[in-house]
Amino acid sequence: MAFSHHKLEVGGDQSAGAITTYLADPQSKTGEYYSESSRAPMRWAASDRAKAFLGLGDHVELWKVESLLRGQHPLTGELIRRFGPTQTMIGGIDVTLSPAPKSVSVLWALADPELKRQIEGMVVGAVAGAIAAMTKHVPLVRERYGPGKNDVRAIKANDVVAVQALHTTARLSEKGDIPDPQLHLHTVLFSDLRENGQLRAIDSLLILRYRSEVDAEAQASLAWKLEQAGFEVERIPIFGKGDHIKRIGWELKGIPPSLIEAMSGRSREIADLSRKYREETGRAAEGPAWERYVNDARGPKSRKSAAEMHAAWQAEAEEHGLVPVQVRQLAAEAEVRSWSWSDPGPESERADQLRKEILHDLCRDHALVPERHLDALTQWRAIGLLSPYVAGTVVAKMFGDGDLLRTSEGQVTTLEVLAQEQRANRALKTLLDQDPSAPISTERLEREFDRAKEDGRPFDLGQREAIALALSGARFVSIAGPAGTGKGYAGKAMVDLWHEQGRHVYALAVAGRTAQQAGHDTGAEPMTLDGLHAQLRSHALHLDRSDVLLVDEAAMIDHERYANLLEDAAYNRATVVQIGDDAQLNPVGPGGLWTIFHGLVGAVGAATELRVVHRARNPYVSGRGPAPPLRDPPAAPPGHGHPVVGQQSGWRDAGGHLERRAR
Repeated sequence: MAFSHHKLEVGGDQSAGAITTYLADPQSKTGEYYSESSRAPMRWAASDRAKAFLGLGDHVELWKVESLLRGQHPLTGELIRRFGPTQTMIGGIDVTLSPAPKSVSVLWALADPELKRQIEGMVVGAVAGAIAAMTKHVPLVRERYGPGKNDVRAIKANDVVAVQALHTTARLSEKGDIPDPQLHLHTVLFSDLRENGQLRAIDSLLILRYRSEVDAEAQASLAWKLEQAGFEVERIPIFGKGDHIKRIGWELKGIPPSLIEAMSGRSREIADLSRKYREETGRAAEGPAWERYVNDARGPKSRKSAAEMHAAWQAEAEEHGLVPVQVRQLAAEAEVRSWSWSDPGPESERADQLRKEILHDLCRDHALVPERHLDALTQWRAIGLLSPYVAGTVVAKMFGDGDLLRTSEGQVTTLEVLAQEQRANRALKTLLDQDPSAPISTERLEREFDRAKEDGRPFDLGQREAIALALSGARFVSIAGPAGTGKGYAGKAMVDLWHEQGRHVYALAVAGRTAQQAGHDTGAEPMTLDGLHAQLRSHALHLDRSDVLLVDEAAMIDHERYANLLEDAAYNRATVVQIGDDAQLNPVGPGGLWTIFHGLVGAVGAATELRVVHRARNPYVSGRGPAPPLRDPPAAPPGHGHPVVGQQSGWRDAGGHLERRAR
């Protein structure tokens, strides 16, 4: 796997010596170009201050690594970490990064000693840079600031002490006793050295939150270093759900795909383990539990000599058409290309490509995303295009040009998404300013409620309020509630009463299947949101002030569809009643407006929530009872009876960039 991390527990069944021996395993390196052929290449990842304080020096001595894992000062033997009640301690956190795709490891396995050295240096440099950025900029330790149980906050580390070891092979797989080549770097984070000389632990959970960013930066850096060296990088899109590009993978050109596949035995085993883990636990293959599952199933390291492994790798490569002379030619051609290499800058075509990819995918799922999501996306998309530094410069320029906007809450969005939000805001204001439609009488509502009670299916208080609000004449009504609260049952009563008034009702949704189901359940005419908008634009359909747009699964609506819906309704003076579940479904594109608008119109009495669960749809809901509350809605705009455009979800200028006001 490209990134993994786990705590190194010392004591009990695992000693500090055993961990040190594993880290120093020489694997497949040879004495031809290492001064110490008996161990893996290792380096301290620590400042001069930290090395001086702990007496580490520039050269990694294994007994000092073992001392740190035992929680002892390497020179004085003083206990600088404490054992827990079970007589064990967390000696360190092992963060393992494998930024090299299989083609790079294959090239390394078949290369001459000089090229081997170069590739290893690139891998170590790429990972070391990414780890250094994490330890410098990311909060990795927790600090207590008060006496309360929860008076703890995450802060940045002061001076992280770590050791790094380069390993070159994967664990043995079922294919035999010759391991596949796989370059990866272990970084054991021991602790953080404070200003007063005390050590404090690093929180592994905080590392886990940064995994995508550090993995992306290491891969982008390695790809750039190899391009500098003249090797050609092929970008490979990795698709997620819905045919969206999840991230960018990559390989070196010139290495046969069949050889890459043949030397990926451990990757195939991981894929099988992932499937088994999902089947056994019902959870996605990610997180600490998944990593423990993989570690428990891993095979041993090979005991073959470097010569034996090199011979086996070369023979396997020849079976797939890659002979030694071709490897030498690949390296020679790369060297020639490196002579004329010119690093693409922030104004290059590659930079423009990165910009387009960021704008296309940043808000694909949500209108607002955390800044660290942008950081990870930038580095993933920089692979095969730009260096991490130039990629960061491109993003900074996008903020300066107004293509990207930063909120005061540390989130970002695009100018396009903001424009769609402003369209929706204006249309909502227009709807709320329009004259109400004819309400249904209180007496008729009471007769409907009595009828339902006589039929043995009485409406609960929340359903009664929702029906009354929908039939009140308001031009925009929002109804929220989780699964099982009877939204469909209440919707059927609404449609029957609208039909009784002579009004036409459209059951709308993003997905055609959802619209058809809503139409079947309520008796309204089903139509997708896209279909409605297209027919209105082509004048194949006309709405008037008596028409009702009953929108199901409103949480699925992205910003653009939402703006189109509200503009169409406002222009034709139709009524909109949206029904949704804040926690049930994610939007198919930049979304979240329905929740914001639910809170805004709630301030003027045009929103309600269903809370009584009548039937269970998941194993965590049993019986009839109150549903969990939705997240708190925004506060009402001061001094107005309806939301003011640009106030509750508006933006302000703050020191050269726009910030979104806190809701």
